[in-house]
Amino acid sequence: MKTYTTKELQYEIFLTEGSKFTSTEWKEGSYIELQNGQIVDNEGTPYNLMSSVNETWIIYIEDDTKTMTKEETLKALFNNKRVMSIDWEDGKYIIMENGQIVDNEGNPYNFMSSNHFEWKEYATKTNNADTNNKEILELRAMVEKLASKLNNSDTTHTEIIPKTKDTGGNATDSKIETANLIFEVYEASTPNELKEQFKEALENAQDTREIEKIVCEYIPFCWIGGRALSTTKTYYSAMRKTIGTLENETHRELALALFLPPQRVYDVVQDKVIEKKKEEIRNKKTFNLEQTKRLIKELENKIKNDTYDIGLRQSIERERIYHIYTYLTMVTCRRQSEILNSLKIKKKNKTWYYEGIRKDDEDGKTIEAYTINNDFEFLQSILEPLQDYIDDAIEIKIQKNIIAIDDEKEKLETYSKLHTKYHTEDEINKKFNGTFNKALKRITHSSHTSSDWREIGAEIIWLEQGKGGSYVDRREFVAKVLGHKHDNKLSTPEHYDGYEAV
Repeated sequence: MKTYTTKELQYEIFLTEGSKFTSTEWKEGSYIELQNGQIVDNEGTPYNLMSSVNETWIIYIEDDTKTMTKEETLKALFNNKRVMSIDWEDGKYIIMENGQIVDNEGNPYNFMSSNHFEWKEYATKTNNADTNNKEILELRAMVEKLASKLNNSDTTHTEIIPKTKDTGGNATDSKIETANLIFEVYEASTPNELKEQFKEALENAQDTREIEKIVCEYIPFCWIGGRALSTTKTYYSAMRKTIGTLENETHRELALALFLPPQRVYDVVQDKVIEKKKEEIRNKKTFNLEQTKRLIKELENKIKNDTYDIGLRQSIERERIYHIYTYLTMVTCRRQSEILNSLKIKKKNKTWYYEGIRKDDEDGKTIEAYTINNDFEFLQSILEPLQDYIDDAIEIKIQKNIIAIDDEKEKLETYSKLHTKYHTEDEINKKFNGTFNKALKRITHSSHTSSDWREIGAEIIWLEQGKGGSYVDRREFVAKVLGHKHDNKLSTPEHYDGYEAV
């Protein structure tokens, strides 16, 4: 009998919905399966496969001779199982729908007064899903056909593995080849057109099976044309962002659960990205814990005492703003656009929170606040002057744009549009990214960007605050500090592993 590792099963269980799997270590009758996009155990309780300690899995074989009493059958019905009497012909069953027991034709069924006393679970799929399930065969055939086509190979693939990009070729030719493949497979002229096509298909899907087919069809786009491994990761993230914009919550959650790379692809990409990040850190030759903590303390004293080293063509006001920005970047682990524009620091029930967090185009999110020095009152006092400075700079920009407008109504309308426009994340980054990052590197005497300092800060907070509790998972803690949803998949691994043991 074929066995699966936990990593293999994380992919397999979504491709074989309707099949049950059990661990070789479990007692008879225990299994897990996929129901409505969620993995549950034999009692209908959600099961976290990602954190399972079981390493070996096999397909669960139903015992056709085992029957259930009325009491056991009623429990199974409440767990959304379909059941049938042993006296019934195959095709007839009962199920719980909206709190009412109905038969396979949707007619109410009086279970309590039934004269049938022996029941069994109704199964529509055979146990050998790989060979006997027509729908699964269709899905696999679709993926294998795309894999063969896109990799220019006559052989099919049981796992989708992206090719390593040949950097010696002509970039223009490579782009043309990729564009041709996209059009040939998806009939889309551009990646953006493809993403819109993908989103529309998911929104119009009629059932779970159709969502699964759509996901299987579009996953190869992430590595089409032999993209580099790190680029593959970027495309997976981009497509998941597209899924995140779906209005239908059920479609959104199911598609997100499915649109993940096979475990082997994920492992390869993760290893490559982390190694690249660690190499960058080694080249920069900075991440000394004690040295960084001393620098943070020096910055704090300069801000409190208003003592700065003023260079040529610099003002005290501007230098103070640069120091405040640098200090906040290092100790709060927040994004540049948040610090300059949307971030608010508030206290509720003795706990501090960051409001105005920006992630995946979501503005206004609130997370628990972590910082290196835990002096949130001081952070509050310096955040507002920094954001006021940015507002003033934006106001000057707006006034320059409307000064030539004579009509007062048109002037107000233009002002309103510009004010909103110049407060978006992209506009904040476009206008201030260069000057503030340049000041950040000068003040910290390093080549680190604001993004680098987010990761460094999270690592320091882990070493100083999180590591003391041995029960705390490092990755989950760092994800919480950074404001990420840690799902152990495509979760920007460089943020979690880049500074570890460097």
